Amino acid sequence: ITILFPALSYICTWSLLSASAALGLALAVRTKKAAWELSGLSFLASGILATFLWVPLLYIAVMAGPLSPGGPLLILMIATVVLWLGALLPILDWIITPERWLLPSAAVLVAFGFLLAGHFLVGKDSPPPLVNPIGYWLNVDEGEAFWVTFSDELDQRQAHLLANPVRHPYRGLFAAAPQFSVLTSLAPVLDQDGPRLEILSDSWVGDKRVVNSLVTTSMHDRVYIIVPKEFPVLAFTLPNNERVEVPRIVSSEWVLRFDGMPAEGVEMTFEFSDSGPIQMLLVEEKTGLPSFPGLSTQPEPGTIKSPGEFYQGIPTDFTAINRNYSLQSVVP
Repeated sequence: ITILFPALSYICTWSLLSASAALGLALAVRTKKAAWELSGLSFLASGILATFLWVPLLYIAVMAGPLSPGGPLLILMIATVVLWLGALLPILDWIITPERWLLPSAAVLVAFGFLLAGHFLVGKDSPPPLVNPIGYWLNVDEGEAFWVTFSDELDQRQAHLLANPVRHPYRGLFAAAPQFSVLTSLAPVLDQDGPRLEILSDSWVGDKRVVNSLVTTSMHDRVYIIVPKEFPVLAFTLPNNERVEVPRIVSSEWVLRFDGMPAEGVEMTFEFSDSGPIQMLLVEEKTGLPSFPGLSTQPEPGTIKSPGEFYQGIPTDFTAINRNYSLQSVVP
């Protein structure tokens, strides 16, 4: 049970401890009659303790039925009780024999063997401890780059990269970021052009403003196209010519994520009802940090989770490059 259900280990531990105390008391008594009486009372107390500990689990498993998710737990508990009672019978017979000292001696040797094995084998072949994640944020409009971390305390790798970190609102780096604070520090500027939005056509078709555009990226991974809630998107058309209408939700910005960006980019069409200037934010992102000469940025293998994204509160390492675009007014 301890292996299959680690959170229930205290149920077995306390029951075994009380039963072992009862056995120890019986072993310490010399006369056969007193040994049976004291061991009986001790096992009664152990049984009462085990009953109080196991009653909630028995209630859940029995009331839910054998075919419920608690059914295997009920079967496992019954099997454990049967094995435990069956194992007690030869031990109780051993208690009344002159060679009863062999049992505690063997138990001590076995326990000592487990202690030695645990001492020498603990941590062997275990995965390395996880390191705290770091993000790299590049604003190509401003030509500024920052290391970003969501941790309250820095580990060794974070302290190496983030020199004199300062806590800022996440939206101070990017207007559409989640609303919490991050630790930031200046970072080298990555030699990447970032995402680009090329307007192929921008005209009115009936009562809708149709913007045909070509979106390209420099890392060719995933891209976010974000339109603030002040400029509601009516519909958009994907590269496979599938037109998707957007529900009228104005509580937050509209976000479209596109994974696996091809090198030639993708052509997308957006429909608006606004004739004035329209703001569009582009963020391209990939998992992992960029490499810089003379700077160690990569974690050891197996020490960090994957994948992640800048929208997560506790992401893995990520590289994000953002660019803002403003579409000119088009009169119907």
